[in-house]
Amino acid sequence: MEKFKEYEKFNFDKTEFVGYETLKTKSTVLELFDSNYQSVKALTGEGYVFFDKTPFYAMSGGQASDQGIIKFKNQQFDVIDVRKDLVYGYFIHQINLGDQILKIGDVVETKVDSEWRRLTSINHSSIHIMWQSTIKNVGHYIYEIGSKLDKYKYQLQFENDELLTEDLVMKVTNIFNNEIIPANIKSNIFNVTQAEAIEKEYLYEFTKISGDELVRMVEFPGIVIEPCSGTHVDSTGEIKQTWFLDFDKNSKRTLIEMTSNPDYANEYFTAKLNTRLEEIKATINRGVNNNINYDFKELLNEAESLLNQWNYLSIKRINEIHNEIILIVNKYLKELERDLVQKINQSTFEFNSVGNYLILETAEDLYTNKMFLSKISQEVSHNPEKVIVFINKSSAGVNTILMRNKNLDINLKLLLANILENTKFNGGGTESMIQLTSNDSHDLEKLKEILR
Repeated sequence: MEKFKEYEKFNFDKTEFVGYETLKTKSTVLELFDSNYQSVKALTGEGYVFFDKTPFYAMSGGQASDQGIIKFKNQQFDVIDVRKDLVYGYFIHQINLGDQILKIGDVVETKVDSEWRRLTSINHSSIHIMWQSTIKNVGHYIYEIGSKLDKYKYQLQFENDELLTEDLVMKVTNIFNNEIIPANIKSNIFNVTQAEAIEKEYLYEFTKISGDELVRMVEFPGIVIEPCSGTHVDSTGEIKQTWFLDFDKNSKRTLIEMTSNPDYANEYFTAKLNTRLEEIKATINRGVNNNINYDFKELLNEAESLLNQWNYLSIKRINEIHNEIILIVNKYLKELERDLVQKINQSTFEFNSVGNYLILETAEDLYTNKMFLSKISQEVSHNPEKVIVFINKSSAGVNTILMRNKNLDINLKLLLANILENTKFNGGGTESMIQLTSNDSHDLEKLKEILR
C-alpha cells in the first residue's frame, strides 16, 4: 500500500470513520484501484477500495487495523488491511474479491469482527496503563520509542534506563492485576482543540496531528491521560488480567511484551513452560539411562512448580534450570564418553571380512561414530588393503563409519552416493572416509547388502 503515498489528495470525498459508534454500516464505493494501483471503474480480484464511510479502524498509533468482512450480492470478502496514514483523510481498504465484480457507486455492508475489536481494545487500553504505571514506578519520565499491538499481544519500547528492569515490570504487572483492574476505573474519552492540547501539555514527542483536526484524548483517571485515536474498553474491569511475556534490553532500548488476551497467554506459556519441562525430563532421562549418579528431584520439582506461574520470570527460571541440568548431564556423558573411548581403543573386536571390507557390527545405544574414529584408524593402519567399516545399531537407528588407507584405490564418495540414494542415511565425507547416521534401523541390512 505504500505506493499510495505518491498521492497528495484525491478528487473524491474523504472517508467518514464511524467505527467508534458502530461495528457495521452501509458503505458506498467512491473509488477503486487494482493491485497495480491503477484507478479502475470496476474491480475484480485483489485491489483497494475507498468508501464514503467505514467502521474499520485503520492501522495507527501502533494499533493493527480491524479485521472483518465486506458483504455484497450475497457474498462476503475478508478485509485484508486498512490504512489511513498514507493519504490524509482517506481510509484505504485492501480486499480480494475473487471472481466478484465491484463497481464505483455500489453499496456494500462493511462489518468489523467484533471479537477482534474487543481484544484489540483491551490490549490497547492495557498498553496505556502499563506505560504510565511503569514510568510512575521508575520515578521519572522515560521516552517511548514505539509501541504496537493487535488482538494477541502488546509491545512497549522505551529508551534504555538502568531502573527499568524485569523485576520492576513484574512489580507493575502485579499492581495492574491486583489494584487497577479490580478498581474497575471508568475510561473517559473526549476531544480537545490542538491549542488546548498544547496549553495543557497533553501532547508527547511522538504525537501525530494532521490538519486542524481535534485531538482525541483517552483517560483512565488517576492513571493516564494522553492523546490517542485508538479503540478502548469502558473500564479496567473488562481487562480481567494482563501477563508479562518477554523482556529484552540492549544499550539503546528496552522492549517489553505483554498480553491481556487469556487464550494467547495460555498458548504462549503452555508452549514456553510445558515444552521446556518436557525437554528437562528428556535430558534427565538421558542421564538416568546412562546410569548418572545425580539426584534431580529438587530441580525437577521446581520446574514443575513453575507451570502455573505465567510470567516472564518463570520462563527465565525454567530456562535456567534446563541449562543447569544440561550442564550436569553433558559433563557426566563427556566423562563417560572419554572412559568408553579409552576402553574401546584397548579392546579387541572381531571384524568380519566381506570382499574389500572388514566389518565390525555392534549394538549399543552409547556408541557413536566419534567414539570409534580412533579405533577404526588403528584398523586401517593394520589393514591398508581393506576398507574398514563400523556399523552400530541403537534404539535411535544406525550409525556407521567407512574408512580406508589413503593409498587404497577405492573411491568412497561413489559408494556414498549409492548409499544415500537407496537408504535414509544422512552424512558425508571424503574419498577416504565417510560418516553416516539413519533413524531407520532397517538401513542396517540395506547397507550390508550394498557392501555385498
